[in-house]
Amino acid sequence: MTPTSNAATQVQAVNENTWLVSFQCEINAAGIAQLQHFCHRLKAWVRDTYGEQALLDIVPSYQTVMVSFRLNIIDPLQCEQAIEHTLRQQGQTASAPSNRQITLPVFYGAQVGPDLPHLSQSHQLSVEQVIKLHCEQVYRVYAIGFSPGFPYLAEVNPSIATPRLRQARSKVPAGSVGIADNQTGIYPNASPGGWQIIGNCPTPLFDEHWQSLLQVGDEVQFEPIDQARFIKMGGQINEF
Repeated sequence: MTPTSNAATQVQAVNENTWLVSFQCEINAAGIAQLQHFCHRLKAWVRDTYGEQALLDIVPSYQTVMVSFRLNIIDPLQCEQAIEHTLRQQGQTASAPSNRQITLPVFYGAQVGPDLPHLSQSHQLSVEQVIKLHCEQVYRVYAIGFSPGFPYLAEVNPSIATPRLRQARSKVPAGSVGIADNQTGIYPNASPGGWQIIGNCPTPLFDEHWQSLLQVGDEVQFEPIDQARFIKMGGQINEF
């Protein structure tokens, strides 16, 4: 399949019902908006042409979109045509995607953020300064992945950007808020992980019924809360 628009650098068949569309865009707000435009147009065109159930899944992430179709409704040639048609529309004027603005509470402290003291020392900042810098930034969701509902948020203030741990932990508690290089993220479920953990968010991010709370393109800001409010909101202090 040959793309008919310069908006995409490559369209690759992954299997019989899935295609990966790679975009030539920067990893920034404008680049994410480009992916959102493509997803919105593709969903609308497939729905209007083949029905709501023809599109199985569509997953934007950084510079790519993975698209899966139901082949009992739409055949492979029609899948390719749907992608081609949508790419041809990319250069046309479109209304900007409406991004949700979400504030998430976070309890910061060594009890739930064992890497916070080391992170503050390594950057020659007080713990309070690290928390302030982490909370004053407005982040954008660039991807959902690694584990169900895990949001990759960027960019953290350069003053607190910190590499991953040299050795990952075998278990990171659900809700843990971490930093890895210029990104920050939240572990929706307990899992192994190597991010620098500085706090915990009591808000559930993933549920098997309503799935992920956050979506690619959302704008997220953190609000510091004390331990009492953290516990009241359902937060738990678990051992690492």
